[in-house]
Parts: sequence; structure tokens; C-alpha cells
Amino acid sequence: MDIFTSMFYMSITLLVECQVFTFILIGVIVRHSIKQDWRGLNKTILSYMLAIALVIGLPYGYIKLSHPVQGAEKKVLEEVEKWIS
Repeated sequence: MDIFTSMFYMSITLLVECQVFTFILIGVIVRHSIKQDWRGLNKTILSYMLAIALVIGLPYGYIKLSHPVQGAEKKVLEEVEKWIS
């Protein structure tokens, strides 16, 4: 795996495992509920999910498909979990 794809793969893996995208979505929902913009909320959630699927999901899936999972990712995720705890 070249350096670019390995860096991209590791960063996306950490973001997915730490539920960062879910926290961003919760923040968007809270922001819209405070503004009471319920009509815009559905459009925002749909566009957010579509953007995550296209921008993150497709490259992540392609990299994961073309390169098998290695032991280094597991070690990095364990270290991150130690830092968070």
C-alpha cells in the first residue's frame, strides 16, 4: 500500500471507530432543533449521509477491498482506545 492510501485508510478507520461522523450528525440535529428548522433538517440529514457515503465510503471501501487488513491497524486502534480511556 502506498503512503497516501495508507494514511487515508488509517485516518478514516480512526474516525469511523471513534464515531466522529455520528457526533457531527448529532450536532447538526441539535442545531436544527434549536433553530426549529424542521423542514431543512430532513434535507440536511439526507445530504450529510449522501456526502459521507460518497466522500468517505467509496474510497474507504475501495482501499479496503484492494488491500487486505493488516495487523498495524489493530495496534493503532488499541492505542487510540487507550488514549481515550
